[in-house]
Formats: sequence, structure tokens, C-alpha cells
Amino acid sequence: TCSHKQTLSTSAQSTMCPECGAYMDLRDFKITSPFGRSVQTAGEVHVASRGDVTSTRLMCGSAFIEGSLRGCIVCTGTARVRIKGRLTGMLQAEHLVVEKGADMEFARVVRTNTFEAKGKVAARVVAAKVIIAKGGWLEGSVYARAITVDKGGVFSGELNIGQETFEVFEEPMEPDRQIGRSEEHTSELQSPYVISYA
Repeated sequence: TCSHKQTLSTSAQSTMCPECGAYMDLRDFKITSPFGRSVQTAGEVHVASRGDVTSTRLMCGSAFIEGSLRGCIVCTGTARVRIKGRLTGMLQAEHLVVEKGADMEFARVVRTNTFEAKGKVAARVVAAKVIIAKGGWLEGSVYARAITVDKGGVFSGELNIGQETFEVFEEPMEPDRQIGRSEEHTSELQSPYVISYA
């Protein structure tokens, strides 16, 4: 937590910070079943399709989520998500990527530096930058300093851009919201802003 940099062997599984004395786990974790332990690692946490994280605070360097997250994961680097369904837990990351093949909804507000949609996602996003890649689909509310929609990407919803800070409060999303409606239905949405590049 002191931001001191040190060089380690690739085989190291843990270390002590020479500056502040903090212990750091460097192992990767693959979660394939119900998991409620507290973990703090600089390595990757992979929540496999049968994994179910209920930990109140799981900290990691990077994450790949294919299973259920009902607890809280805090990631100092990139978190990648590829699920079908609703993610009810809290996921915080410097860079959050919704991967191709995902068809999902974030139940909570997503707060990140960079949010990237490569798959289909419904979310309320607070970020410095939002990127919707080719084939990506983002539906919901975006509060960001900048947004990029690549050719072949779709954004549908409320867009608030340009401010340094946004006050966004937790409020439940509609539980029956359908994700990834076809483009011909996009114009029927009640939301005020639609971007689509064919």
C-alpha cells in the first residue's frame, strides 16, 4: 500500500515490502466452487464458471470472472468479466472489460477509471473513459469524461459527459431489463440518447 517498487523472482509466491514491511501474497487463485474467504494477493483471481464468491473483500492484482460474484472484489489492475446473467456483487477495478460472449447486467453502479464493453452489458457506469468496441453493446447510464463508440458498437441510454466528478447514488435497476435488444428496437427505448454505428 506504500507504492514502493521492488524486483522479484518469477517463482516468488510472497514478499515483504522493504519500505513499509507489509506482507504481499503473489499467488494466483482459481475459484471453482463456493468461496467466502478473505484474500489479498497481487496475483490474478479467476472465478471459474462454477465459482461463487461471497467474500466481503477479496483484493487482487487482476481478475477474470466467469462465475458468480455476490461478494466484493477489489482489483488494482484489469478485471475481465464474461458471464451470462446478473452480477449482484461489487466489482472495483482500475480497468474493467466486459468480454466478447458476455450478456450481462451489473446490479450495482460500476466505478472505474476505464470501462470497456466488448460484449453485451446493461450498467450504470461512472468512469474517466468508456469504450464500446466493435460488437459491444452498452445499455444504461454513463457518467464519464469521454466516451468512444467504435464502428459496430452500440450505446443506448443516458449519457453525461465532460465533468470532472459525478454524484451517482445506488438505486436498483429494473430486474426484468432485457439486454441486447436488436437494433431495430433501440429507437423505441424511453432513454434520451442512442448511438449506433453499423
